[in-house]
Amino acid sequence: MNEFFIFLNDNNLTPNGFYVLHNMVNKITSYNVNTYHEQHKLSLNGYLNENYDSVDDTLSYTLTKKALDVIKNSEVYFTSFTKKVKSLVKFEDWQDNIKMYNELFPKGRKSGSTMSFRSTPKELFEKFKWFFNEYPEYDWDLVFKVTSEYIDEFDEKGDYTYMQTSKYFIKKDDKNKVTTSTLANLCYNDLEGNNDDVSMKGTFYFGP
Repeated sequence: MNEFFIFLNDNNLTPNGFYVLHNMVNKITSYNVNTYHEQHKLSLNGYLNENYDSVDDTLSYTLTKKALDVIKNSEVYFTSFTKKVKSLVKFEDWQDNIKMYNELFPKGRKSGSTMSFRSTPKELFEKFKWFFNEYPEYDWDLVFKVTSEYIDEFDEKGDYTYMQTSKYFIKKDDKNKVTTSTLANLCYNDLEGNNDDVSMKGTFYFGP
């Protein structure tokens, strides 16, 4: 938290000023502060453009690039906070989502293996805690989307030999303790718009 206040000081922002600026960028109403007073101070520091309407005798404020940049740069402080919050999540909070995720995978075992495609909900919970702590920018809607697309590739071919199980799709540690996440890679490519890579995802294999 101290680092965040240093960030505000370095950027000539007060907590109230940052609050108003953050809410303007995210189109949220500000409460319990003198918004116009803060906006005027922000305009003096180059965060807002002050626009006077002589007809209506009113002032309005618009965001500058400087404002957008400082809000974007501030996200690193909230990402670390988000990780701490998500690490406290309870199994019951994700129980329904985990069930839906697990049921996207086919029933039964991998061919020639004793390993089932679906994993126990409690085991998946631990995997997802790791996943959302590492990648707080992703959400359940994106998880469901890319997982469904991944499985559809195998459904179309009718061959599940190289499909990962539901737990290893989230997180897989090899014998050298190197961690990979097919789910994270597909989420990234989806958000980046790397459609060519995403369309080939059914050919990727990172272990059982």
